[in-house]
Parts: sequence; C-alpha cells; structure tokens
Amino acid sequence: MTNWEVLKDHIKANYVLKEESGDVVATVIGLDSGRRQAVYVRRLLLEGAEWAEISTPVCVEADISAREALERNGELVVGALALLRSGTVMYRHSFPLKDLDIDEFEVPFRVIASEGDRLEDELTGMDNF
Repeated sequence: MTNWEVLKDHIKANYVLKEESGDVVATVIGLDSGRRQAVYVRRLLLEGAEWAEISTPVCVEADISAREALERNGELVVGALALLRSGTVMYRHSFPLKDLDIDEFEVPFRVIASEGDRLEDELTGMDNF
C-alpha cells in the first residue's frame, strides 16, 4: 500500500528536488540524450482516494494546434496532453496510490520525462523545460 507521503519520500530519496510545496514535488531529470526535463508529481484526491499525477511541460499553446494535440493524444501509450490556463501544454498521467507498488511509479515517471522531452523537441526544437 502506498500513500502520498510514501511516494514523496521515495522521490526525495531518489531524485534531487527542484521544488516542494504541499501536494507538489518537482525535479529535473537528466536524459540519455544529454537534454533535461522538468517533471512534477502532484497529489490529487478523487472520491476521497489519493491519486498521483506525473506531468512535464512540452510547449506553449502557440506551438501546437488543438487538432495536432488530439491526434498526438491518440498515439500516446500512456498519459495525454493537457492545456493549463497559463498556456503551457503539459504531458501528464494519473494513477491511484492505494495499490501502487512503489517500483511501479518509476516506469511511468521515466516515460513521462522521456516522451515529454521528445514531444518538446519535435514541437519546438528547444530544451526549455
């Protein structure tokens, strides 16, 4: 059984935190390509149950049309693109914490970081996030 505190402790023990505030922790992941990607993990509540969301910024709204975002969502194996009110496009994935084995966190965490970076590179050609 996992809860937010266990997950947060795991992240703190295995990654250098860039930010921590209540229900959000952030880190920057170094990738094999030499690029870096900011990754956020946020605690969510759904019907009284704890969930976690892993997200990473990939571009700003002007860099992708709504149609392209929906087409790309249809191709993603895990997670989806979402638009924040600020205009930042995030690649995100959520899952319940109740039955999560802490090791199962690592695969989606790495996928969101690496695929988010790939999307950022394809859409902007930059490494801003």
